[in-house]
Amino acid sequence: MQAEALHRILHPADPSAPGSAFPAGSSPLSASRAQAALRIRTGAEWEQQARVPRAWSYRACAGRLIELSGTRAAPLLTLAFALVCDAQRAGEPVAWVQGPGTTFFPPDAAHNGVDLKSLVVVRLPEPQNSVAYAPAARGGPPDADRQRGAARYEASPAQQLARSAVRLLRSGAFGLIALDLASLDLASPNGAAGDGAAAGRGAGLSAALLGKLGQLAQRHDSAVCCLTLKRPERPSLGSLVSLRGEALRRRTGEDRFSCVVRVLKDKRSGPGWTHEEVAHGPPGLS
Repeated sequence: MQAEALHRILHPADPSAPGSAFPAGSSPLSASRAQAALRIRTGAEWEQQARVPRAWSYRACAGRLIELSGTRAAPLLTLAFALVCDAQRAGEPVAWVQGPGTTFFPPDAAHNGVDLKSLVVVRLPEPQNSVAYAPAARGGPPDADRQRGAARYEASPAQQLARSAVRLLRSGAFGLIALDLASLDLASPNGAAGDGAAAGRGAGLSAALLGKLGQLAQRHDSAVCCLTLKRPERPSLGSLVSLRGEALRRRTGEDRFSCVVRVLKDKRSGPGWTHEEVAHGPPGLS
């Protein structure tokens, strides 16, 4: 009897029919809404819904804050533009946010399939003064410093990039935003020196900014990919990063390279999986 009653609730043939679980006079629309609200999923259906594809793709990264890190020799841009191409093929607008001093090579990006005409590039302007960034002390800078100007207490370049990404995300117009924090390290003496422990210091972001990026990415079903210059033993940008991958490269032929994402952290499907793509080196690379 319980099975029959449950069947009538989940599959009402006619709301006005005798024995129907819905009162007489109820509309088919209200009946369908009730049916949808009472739908029971089997264990297999829940498992299928919860399964997340282990792939370096736009769809797998949508709604997430991710980090792609690597050393100077790592194929960060190659793997990041793979996401850009995938998002553009899905019809999603893409924005690339980067710092001053360095940039990607547009002909290489176009050669690898990126539609440059539809790619929005936001570049941090060069600093207008020579005052180095100095974080404010607890309680904020003194009033005298406020009166003389706040250049000394301006946000770091990494924070400025993140705030630009937040403004873009709030518009809800972008399916993917690449935040090139590695460009800040490459333009600094420590980052240009190599891949030591100092690399990655310029890419620090506050927990509040990371939280905003993650919340807006989830709200608008957008992917936010942060590129950082650091070794795998260094911590990620923060605990709010949903996925962190290490970019690796190895030669497989005379001008062929295997570009690999080795996932170090994945809150959805667990770490340890890899994604591999084959790329051709630029002319003259030996």
